[in-house]
Amino acid sequence: EADLKTREKQEALEKIKEEEKIRRNQELTELFSSALKLVSEENYEGALTRFEKCYTLDPMNETFRKEMENTRKLLNEKRVKERLEKVKEEERREEERKKQLTFQFHLDQAESYFNNNHVLKAREEWEKVLSMDSGSQKAREGLLKCENFLLAEEQKRIQQEQTQKEIISKIEKINFEAK
Repeated sequence: EADLKTREKQEALEKIKEEEKIRRNQELTELFSSALKLVSEENYEGALTRFEKCYTLDPMNETFRKEMENTRKLLNEKRVKERLEKVKEEERREEERKKQLTFQFHLDQAESYFNNNHVLKAREEWEKVLSMDSGSQKAREGLLKCENFLLAEEQKRIQQEQTQKEIISKIEKINFEAK
């Protein structure tokens, strides 16, 4: 009877061990499947955590070790790619900032030249601004101010020439009549 009880206890213990083994294998399978799913979603951090747990639970399993190593490589590649993209984005922002500064410099130069009656230089600067941004309203207005200024100057010059011709004509008439 004692042997029977011992044998029943051993069978119960074996059954418990077998159930534990089945439960552990089921847990590993679910963990491994979820890790593979995370890899397919490019969530390498989460996948690596799960592969590491699988490997900890079954360190003799070569598949777990390989998947863990492959996922580490993918994670490193992803991080390098993200850093590279970040650097490229920073470079793009810096280039844009330089363009904005150059744009503003030419606008300021144009205004300064115009305000100091260097109209041709102002026009060149506003043309540079338009070459950088063809939709710049300030540059278009500046060019219009230059054209109006130059037109007014040309009209003054023509008026002065006419006045000089009239004066010369009157002087010649006076000189002719005086003779």
